[in-house]
Amino acid sequence: MFYSGHGVNVDGIDYLVPHNGTADFNRAAGANVALDQVVELMLDSGFPRVMLFLDTCRNPIYTGTRSMIGFSQNLSLPVTAEIKVMFSAKAGQVSIEDDKLGHGVFSYFLLEGLRGAAADLNGRITFGDLEKYIHGKMSEYHLLMNTRAQKPVTAGEGSSGMLITTVEPPRADAAYLAQQLRFRGNDEYERRKFADAVASYEAALSCDPADQLACFNLDTPWLSWAATQKASSGSSATWNSSQAIARH
Repeated sequence: MFYSGHGVNVDGIDYLVPHNGTADFNRAAGANVALDQVVELMLDSGFPRVMLFLDTCRNPIYTGTRSMIGFSQNLSLPVTAEIKVMFSAKAGQVSIEDDKLGHGVFSYFLLEGLRGAAADLNGRITFGDLEKYIHGKMSEYHLLMNTRAQKPVTAGEGSSGMLITTVEPPRADAAYLAQQLRFRGNDEYERRKFADAVASYEAALSCDPADQLACFNLDTPWLSWAATQKASSGSSATWNSSQAIARH
């Protein structure tokens, strides 16, 4: 299940705020949907494994008459349940929106990951794959756009190996492999694909820093970042692929 919108906490109970809901303290309980009820319905659905993605702010809000603590500060989940919940931000943080992306930033990378960007070499997308992809892209977005920090967090005892979907296996070119090494860091990519990842770094580092358009038209913003680091270093002799990989 996926939800994008407002969330409030009233008297210790978390509520999702639908389009006709309200953050008004006196009416919130009767006008909104309790998160605990949503989780209970998911667990009673009959599916062996369930996932919930929430793109909502978790910072305290002020209604003018009183303040309310941030949404879902302490979500309680059954220890034995096969459920995973991913929040778009950790407790106290705002969930950022970007008009150019047409979504909240978390929602945008969630959708991109499900479309195939988070797939492994066999085209499989597990919860863990998606989680790593979103974390990496959100961190990258924060650095490139200089926004306030927003760090997705996960709760629940379900396995990160839960299979979400399968897509057409991606083309394992150098840019893809470098990105996967950046986000996954697992043995398969480190042992077998390390040389290709270094080659992708070298491609970024060879970009002429004076040609900003070319640098930022590389295959991924991550590779563009490597090129800008070379530019800021002032000397290619002091910035190479080994240093770039060591930093990441």
